[in-house]
Amino acid sequence: LAGTTIVVASGDDGASGRSDGCLPASDPLQGPEWPTASPWVTVVGGTQFLADDSGKMEEVVCSESTRCGVTGGSGFAASNLPQELYGRPAWQLTAVSRYLSENNASTFAAFPTEDTPGYNPNGRAFPDVSMYASFFPLLDAPKGELIALPGTSLSAPLTAAMFTLANQVLLGDGYEIIGYANPMLYWMGENCTDAFNDITVGNTTANSEGDACLFGYPAAPGWDAATGMGSIRFEPFVACAKRYQDEVRSQGLELLPNGTFRDVLGSSSP
Repeated sequence: LAGTTIVVASGDDGASGRSDGCLPASDPLQGPEWPTASPWVTVVGGTQFLADDSGKMEEVVCSESTRCGVTGGSGFAASNLPQELYGRPAWQLTAVSRYLSENNASTFAAFPTEDTPGYNPNGRAFPDVSMYASFFPLLDAPKGELIALPGTSLSAPLTAAMFTLANQVLLGDGYEIIGYANPMLYWMGENCTDAFNDITVGNTTANSEGDACLFGYPAAPGWDAATGMGSIRFEPFVACAKRYQDEVRSQGLELLPNGTFRDVLGSSSP
């Protein structure tokens, strides 16, 4: 309602959410629950680049199993959270339902099942998008030296910076700022596939130490529980943000935070 975009890192410990080894089968999924579980934040996972068999660079899931430095956090809000707040939001229904219908333990052995403790496919799913998270060059100010660090705590501010630059373009061209981003992002996933690099290689089974844990989520075409919509392609992303606002305006509608619309030209009731 305040028109604020809140960007949050998905975490660096894969689907298990733990860096100190893998959790037992009796309690395998303890992924971070706050603030990644909140539907009011935009959650950013991690990607890295690897060379395929032909030597071509490919963007894949950031995983310590492939020497990314960390493994992007992923999964669903736990069932012990109030589901009226942390259940799957309306703007995720289509994308997440498609992913769950096409990916399961028969297509990916480490995919959780209904009997897996902590697995709640009806919860708010994350991440929403991902960006590069493998070994950023950073200045160690006290020493005056360049160092390289990985993490979704770097891909998240990278995404926030891209949103800020997008807002500058949008305002300059007579549009509104992005504001609460999530309904728009999932609309983009259905209507502007060129706005994202779709990540289809890798998974979040490993923890940040590279241990192969019992469960995790694979990347897949479209939204997935490893990288969300994928990584942002700036110019198509901005163009699609304009298209989204034009679409809403053309119908005399205002998109509400819960994914429904309000007729701003007539009744103020949703």
